[in-house]
Amino acid sequence: MNPVWQSKRVQRSAFFIFIFVAAIALFAYGGDKLPSASSFRSGSLTAAEKEEKAKEPLGPNVEPLYTGQEYDPEHMPKIPETTQTAQAAATAAPGLDPSRIALIIETRPTNVLPALLAHFVATLPPAWVVKLVGSQEAFSVVHKSHSLKQHIESKKLQLQELPSYYPVDSSEAISQTLTNVTFYSEFLAPAEWALFFQTDSIICSASEQNIDDWVAKGYDWTGAPWNGDVPGGNGGLSLRHIPPIIEVLQNDAREPGHRQWEDTWVCERLKNAAPAKEEVYFSVESLYVEKPLGYHIRGSGKLQDPVVWGNATRRRQIFDYCPETKILLGNMGMEPMEDGEHRKQEQEADAKKAKEDAEKAKKEAAAKAGDAEKPKADEPKADDEKTKADEAAAASMKDKKIVADDKKPASVEEKKSSSTTAAASKAASTSSGTSTANPAKTSGSTDYADS
Repeated sequence: MNPVWQSKRVQRSAFFIFIFVAAIALFAYGGDKLPSASSFRSGSLTAAEKEEKAKEPLGPNVEPLYTGQEYDPEHMPKIPETTQTAQAAATAAPGLDPSRIALIIETRPTNVLPALLAHFVATLPPAWVVKLVGSQEAFSVVHKSHSLKQHIESKKLQLQELPSYYPVDSSEAISQTLTNVTFYSEFLAPAEWALFFQTDSIICSASEQNIDDWVAKGYDWTGAPWNGDVPGGNGGLSLRHIPPIIEVLQNDAREPGHRQWEDTWVCERLKNAAPAKEEVYFSVESLYVEKPLGYHIRGSGKLQDPVVWGNATRRRQIFDYCPETKILLGNMGMEPMEDGEHRKQEQEADAKKAKEDAEKAKKEAAAKAGDAEKPKADEPKADDEKTKADEAAAASMKDKKIVADDKKPASVEEKKSSSTTAAASKAASTSSGTSTANPAKTSGSTDYADS
């Protein structure tokens, strides 16, 4: 061997030169495909480290980019880049649009999942991706469905496990998860529009409108309205425009235990949530209209609003228009309501009540008509009182006239007559030798000439 190569100094130099040349070649031909240091670090975090990272502040304080008008595409808020973002874009199959995704978060192995997922896959426009974020237990139920396997293979239906540092075991936990901006990075990127749905919500294949019609409206948030006045609505079945929501989460943080759930909290901070008068045609929950795009039942299907579900006839109309709602019957505890005999009893009860109401209304109308024809009881009484009042007034006037006449000065003839009468009385009393009282006073005469 050449003695020069036996020198350790020469060997080290040659090694470093080789490494240097290899590094230059690597960066020159494939540097753009290498992950960044931050991405590499993010991918290597342990579960505990990721859990701690999820508790960090949700984002930097930046000037708002959204003004309530249309977005400038060059300045549109973006979901923060992560390794998951690149993976999601890479897994988009031909014909699918990764910017539009329907998302359900479900960790329970509920039997309704396969039918619900199959329905959304079939009913949504072809370009939409359907994603289940859940647990291995939930996935095991889905994998039992042979019809869903082809959709999983084509990536139309995607399954992604939810890490433990994103809790969903309570309403508060779900609110914390869905107001964490990193959740959007891991599970929604690079989507711009997301349709959130749950096991107590459904869209109707018979609807004349589809989800793209609502995307075209451009609202930041559309859901079942809470009432007729407040914009925004329940998140259980909701269409969300991701960029303005990302902006809200980058500029504000929901405190744990906040009195408002995630949907109310976010909607209050959005500038362009859909008005309630339009939202009711997107999703019916407690305000009823005919033929909406879908239905949502609160409380995982246990809180059916009586305005919508409490009437058998109305419920039958809903089932006829949107038979897919029967997928939710197990969650809603309404299977007995769809039993043939029970339904017959309900219909008979409805018919009986309608008949009773009609008879009652008929009787009330007849009674009202009879009262109109019958003379009023108070009228004779009023006439009698008027007659008595007139008679009393006439008598009073007569008495006043008599008194007035009595008070007039006596005429000459009256005086002469009075004098003659007095003289005769005096003579009579003298002749009889007795003294008598004034006969006018004794007789109680009303003639006041002597007084």
